[in-house]
Amino acid sequence: MLRVTAMWLLFITIAALLYYLLPDWPAPHRGEKDGYGLFWQVASFSVIMVLTFLVLDALRLCYYWIQKLHTKLDELSTRDSTAKYHYSDTEINSTSKLLEEIVILVAKRTRVIDKLIYYPLLTIMLMLFASISYFDNQDFPRSMGITFAASITLLIFAGFKLRTEADRLKFKVIQCLENLSHEKGHLVQQQVDKAIQNINTISYGAFQSMQEQPVMRTLLLILASLGLFAGEYLKMFG
Repeated sequence: MLRVTAMWLLFITIAALLYYLLPDWPAPHRGEKDGYGLFWQVASFSVIMVLTFLVLDALRLCYYWIQKLHTKLDELSTRDSTAKYHYSDTEINSTSKLLEEIVILVAKRTRVIDKLIYYPLLTIMLMLFASISYFDNQDFPRSMGITFAASITLLIFAGFKLRTEADRLKFKVIQCLENLSHEKGHLVQQQVDKAIQNINTISYGAFQSMQEQPVMRTLLLILASLGLFAGEYLKMFG
């Protein structure tokens, strides 16, 4: 919460500076224009930013956790390069199972973390959608549009970065397994090949196909919604 609060305060400060630096355009308003609508607009914006940074922090922690696993695999690879010919068949079997479990653990963890990206992106889209002329036609500051665009970019970048790091870990695990079976007997080779086959069949979490990834689906959803928002919000940059 301390990390999220610090990032939120920094982002809100930047958004406030942009609000005063960038003039608003005159937009129609239904009913008497007072501070009540502005209060809820600012409140909803602040809550969405808190949600965004909570998800970004979860993605960041998962990313660094996978990097720590990379470090452990590097240590194992270094040890294998000097002592792989002294491993017994039993040790190789247990090590291959451990490496397989690492990939399964990453898949299970990222399956939970990846889905979190839906929440801030959907709330941002709902807030944008609620402000168009079909519903309310509220004033929508350029500063808020810029901060929302930056938030969406950060979330999508973090989602793709997490997938890339998980794929790198999977590739390194397979390399470690192949090194373990080097110049060993046929039985050990079969065990390692089975472990590699099991790893390659893992198709959930960060190892889903690209079109099934939550980050890709949200990106496609945003692109599909641009047609609805374009007529209303392109005037921000006019």
